Amino acid sequence: MTDHSPLERRYRRWLALYPKSFRAEREDEMLSVLIQGADPDQTRPRAREAANLATHGLRRRARGGDPPQDAGGDLRTRHPVKRVPDGDEVE
Repeated sequence: MTDHSPLERRYRRWLALYPKSFRAEREDEMLSVLIQGADPDQTRPRAREAANLATHGLRRRARGGDPPQDAGGDLRTRHPVKRVPDGDEVE
């Protein structure tokens, strides 16, 4: 077993809230970003980071894991905006 720092072990606990399929693809990258952003003497995740990981991990789990591959795309097609007439238009 690899000897992980206390901070890394704690981050992994929070990342465990994400679905297994999500972690299999992204855990190492997410962990790397979290560790690089930590202070040199930091031993625990910041409260805001922990809350963010918990919220997004549980939200991803509630949606059933990973979004479909075609979920990306143009924001205009995913979230259409209704046009509001300005004052010059006659209805």
